[in-house]
Amino acid sequence: MTDAMAEQSSIDQEIERLVSIGNDRSVYRLAQSTPADSYALAKKLPVMSEGAPEPMKAALLDSGIELSTADKNANSREPTIVFKDWVKPDNTAWRDDNGHGTHLAAIFRKVAPHAALYVARVYDQPINIDTSEDRIAEAIMHATDEWNVNMIIMPWGYTSSPSGRSRIAEALRHAKSKGGRP
Repeated sequence: MTDAMAEQSSIDQEIERLVSIGNDRSVYRLAQSTPADSYALAKKLPVMSEGAPEPMKAALLDSGIELSTADKNANSREPTIVFKDWVKPDNTAWRDDNGHGTHLAAIFRKVAPHAALYVARVYDQPINIDTSEDRIAEAIMHATDEWNVNMIIMPWGYTSSPSGRSRIAEALRHAKSKGGRP
């Protein structure tokens, strides 16, 4: 085995460990089937230093997050992971029906282990901007005003320009006015 292959294997094992979540084997398979290029890209991104003057706070607007009890306990330390569900607002249990948000949260924690992560569940599966627009806009406003995040991650696409989505566009303008760069 070459050094590059050994290094890739180590990265793959770490990502699989971070993403394997209790009984949701579909997310575990997602981690196994993700192209090695994604891991290589994540590895090249700078890791936030522990001694940064102010911890980074990021909001991930996606399908949610679901972790095993052991992973939740491991993430109960600072920096924390916070979850809020806009799909089922009364739900306080961490949830991710398709694994996309959990997968991205694991990669984010690998790249920025000292950053606080705020996960907003704004859709279940698959994302439909037409039915999710209000939830997305509310989550952007909450991330800006309540969580005071430095960054909002929205890892999904539009079939039309977001400026045509008045609620989302309004929320993004609000976030930008507070100092963000949406």
